[in-house]
Amino acid sequence: MTHTFLPLLLLLLNLLLLLPDTFAICWTDVPGSYGDSREIQADQFASLVGIACSGTCYKKASRWSLMAIAHGNKPVQDITACRNLCAGMTDCEVFTYNQDSLTCRAMRSLETSPTLASVPNTTTGKPFCNDNTSHVLPFPGLTTTLSFR
Repeated sequence: MTHTFLPLLLLLLNLLLLLPDTFAICWTDVPGSYGDSREIQADQFASLVGIACSGTCYKKASRWSLMAIAHGNKPVQDITACRNLCAGMTDCEVFTYNQDSLTCRAMRSLETSPTLASVPNTTTGKPFCNDNTSHVLPFPGLTTTLSFR
C-alpha cells in the first residue's frame, strides 16, 4: 500500500508545482473584493493608494497612480504580481486582484467594519504572505459580505 501511495503523492506534488501563479495565494488571502463600500452601500470605503491595469483603465489611472506608471500599460498577470506591486507601495496595507480584468487595486485598510464584496474571480490579501501582525485579514469585528449573482 505504501509503495503505491508514494508515486501518486509525488505526481500530485509535481502537478501542483506546474500550476500558474494565479493559484499562488497565501493562507490569509480571501475570495472577494475589499473596501469598495458602494458594492454593499456602506458608509465608507478603503482609500485607494494605487491601481495597475491596462487600456482605458491605465489611461485614467496613470494620471494619478504612481503604481500604474511604474507597472505600465499592461495587465497584471497574477496574484503574486499584484501582491508584489502592493508590497512596493509605502501606503498599501491590502490589495484586491481581479482575475477577469487583470487589475490590481492597492488600498489602505479600513479600521472598522471592513467591507468584502463577493465579486467573482477576485482575491484580497496582504502585501506580505507571512504578515500575521496586521488586523486587515482576517477582518476584525463585523464584516459585511454581499454575494453577486
